[in-house]
Amino acid sequence: AHHLMGDITSVLANVICAITGNIDVPGGLVFTGAVKPILKLMCRTINGNPIISRIVNGEERFGNYQELHKYLYGDFPNAWKGTISTIPSNIQNGITLKRGSFKGYTYPIKAFINRTGNPLYTGGNTEEWIKAFKDDRDGVPLLDLIVHIDTHINETGQFADFILPECSYLEKIGLSDQYTINPEISLRERVITPQYDSKTPFWIMQNLVKALVVAGDRDIDQSKFSRYRFEEELIDEQLSICPGLRNIGQPIPYPQYPEGALIEGIPENPNVYFEGKLIHKGELLSVEWLRKNNGVATWPVSYYRYRRCREKKPSGYLPMTSSKKFQFNFGYMMKLSEKDSKQEKKAFIWKENNSQFTEYVKKKFPYHLITGRTHQTGTMTQFCDSLSGLETEANRKLNDVNSECEEDKIAIPVLLLNVTDGKELGICTGDKIRL
Repeated sequence: AHHLMGDITSVLANVICAITGNIDVPGGLVFTGAVKPILKLMCRTINGNPIISRIVNGEERFGNYQELHKYLYGDFPNAWKGTISTIPSNIQNGITLKRGSFKGYTYPIKAFINRTGNPLYTGGNTEEWIKAFKDDRDGVPLLDLIVHIDTHINETGQFADFILPECSYLEKIGLSDQYTINPEISLRERVITPQYDSKTPFWIMQNLVKALVVAGDRDIDQSKFSRYRFEEELIDEQLSICPGLRNIGQPIPYPQYPEGALIEGIPENPNVYFEGKLIHKGELLSVEWLRKNNGVATWPVSYYRYRRCREKKPSGYLPMTSSKKFQFNFGYMMKLSEKDSKQEKKAFIWKENNSQFTEYVKKKFPYHLITGRTHQTGTMTQFCDSLSGLETEANRKLNDVNSECEEDKIAIPVLLLNVTDGKELGICTGDKIRL
């Protein structure tokens, strides 16, 4: 997954399973039903009006709040969860939107809130991060506010105006969905009470919302948070939709109920819905139930979930595509294409025919160096069109920078050494090294 064509190789491995009939059969890909407790907690009301206006180059333009999103409408819309290494330049130069209704509009980053991470060291060029945190304009800091939320202080936290000491996993409760796709979920119980001044994420969330409302933020709907008196109530709401699986497959999980019925609730007595109607009243899963049952809920496993129990035709529920057939598309990128007519590419860019990946280059450079230092310089960067040319201190242009063809300007990871090792080896920045 961390090599040049790692993601593409993973995709093609799934394609091979599909076209050779090796899905949901012994030795192939198996769907047993994964349980993912999701809490849809929309906190912004946008004052009841989704349309906002901004002045762009002297012209008033209208759009929705989401079109100001720095990641979706900025430099690299195809980057999953944004491009971390560009944050220092965004702090120093502001965000200029490249698409959407507000194209050309520039706005500053005024606050940096970091939770459980150390981007000063892991998010790109450390010197650039420090400069962005320290820089000012005429004595006024570029950032009004830096907040660090973690169990300990790291290099990033040393620049924070405020420290919010979060509890460790031993001091708070939570849910653990499994990395396997078995239909089960477990409660991670609190082992000790919060030590010293540490606070749970639940406490931090509720008090931040309260503070924002007191400070005059009219877009926050405080009632969405204040209605939870205890953290268990919030987790109960997450658990209320579990497992959220269909009564399909072999053996059919609940033979006493119709095939295709929706199952929600405790394993031995769930709520059962069929064609939108409740046909059996059971008991919803809760923190209290998990505490009484060794902390784990495990529902019946079934296989061949894509087809009906006694027939070869599809179940109608899996796969979850409009055609009910296995399809290979890139939904996230397709949605971006719908938002921006110029973003025509609906899948990854295959770089094999790129001028720099000729047989000559392959023979001359048979190995590809992997660095994990900079976000988005690994696998997806190389075939994602808007990321392939991203240049950072760990990602350098391989092609002719004067080329008129944008797709020729691909960047590849370069070797990173610490200063001490470099001095001992007599290596300086910019040196070319043969491995």
